[in-house]
Amino acid sequence: MSEKIFDRWDELLRRAADHVSACRCASGCPVCIGAQEAGIGMKQDVNSLLRVLAEEK
Repeated sequence: MSEKIFDRWDELLRRAADHVSACRCASGCPVCIGAQEAGIGMKQDVNSLLRVLAEEK
């Protein structure tokens, strides 16, 4: 299973970033970025990190 995940890693990161972007919340919630401390607003940071990781080779 890990080999299949490795082979699709870039796609999975892009899909995760798309999921975060599509969430209707303003600053991150348990549905899009998981548990977080209230009021931190990490949604944009998480989305940016996922996109950068997907682009790196």
